[in-house]
Amino acid sequence: MPLTFEEINSVDCIDQLRALYEEKRGSFRSEREFLRFLKNDWRRICNNYNRDSEEQAKFKLLEVIIDRVFYNIYGISVDPTLGKEYRKIISNTVKPGQNWLLEQNLGLYLQLPEKAIEIPDNLVASRSHLCKKGLSDFLLDSCSLPFYVPFYVADSITGENIFALNRTEALERLSLHPEIFATPLPSYVKIELSEKQDPVKYTPDQARSAYQAEFMRAWKEREDKNILVELSHAPQIQYFLRKGVKDQKIVDAAQSQAELLEQDAEKFSELVKKSRLRSKRYNCAGDYLGMAGIVAAFSYGLYEVFF
Repeated sequence: MPLTFEEINSVDCIDQLRALYEEKRGSFRSEREFLRFLKNDWRRICNNYNRDSEEQAKFKLLEVIIDRVFYNIYGISVDPTLGKEYRKIISNTVKPGQNWLLEQNLGLYLQLPEKAIEIPDNLVASRSHLCKKGLSDFLLDSCSLPFYVPFYVADSITGENIFALNRTEALERLSLHPEIFATPLPSYVKIELSEKQDPVKYTPDQARSAYQAEFMRAWKEREDKNILVELSHAPQIQYFLRKGVKDQKIVDAAQSQAELLEQDAEKFSELVKKSRLRSKRYNCAGDYLGMAGIVAAFSYGLYEVFF
């Protein structure tokens, strides 16, 4: 009998997960064989994930409790086609008077309380990663633009994206467990594989999640707190809060910047602006690379036709 989604997420290391599998289906010859099996099984399990009924649907959060302090992690999609209802539910969840941290740039998409703190997690992302992200976004937008032009025209007339979810659909989307979007393996498996490298080498996404987790841990140490992040980061932050981060440079950066926030809010605000500008600059560099590639391909095509 195969494992369920809940059983896979009831553990947080490869050895424990492998033991669960071997209880049900027998032993594997190697970790590589197990991971290959898990990859295929995980895809099938996520595709067959049982969604909550309309009555049960609510904003899904991941929770970690350490020394009686609650760490609440909310993962969301950042996509303009999700519409006003989706964004409204998120904004209503982030209530004033609570301790809220936000992933870098999320405040650009949502109406959030003034006291919600944007943290500069992009500072731990490499320049090459930010450039690649800008390039991939540019190429994706370029490929989809012909299809979306009619809908952009309709949007300008109606004032709302015609793909937007209604309230019921928005709640159903928000109630999905963030881990079902993890590919091609569960988040904790991918992190543990990164930590088995010598030295530890987190992916750019994992490094940002590690920073977010350590910042959250260091900020307002004895108070309950919340963080709002993109979906992929939520289960990773949960893992790092439980297990800790094995890259000391990330830990030191997060702790020192959390201290800066407590000691000098104005300097911290400048750091956030610097981080935002840095990511924008390298994303633009990726855009320029994409445009240069398209121009080069177009020029070569003209050369082939006329010469």
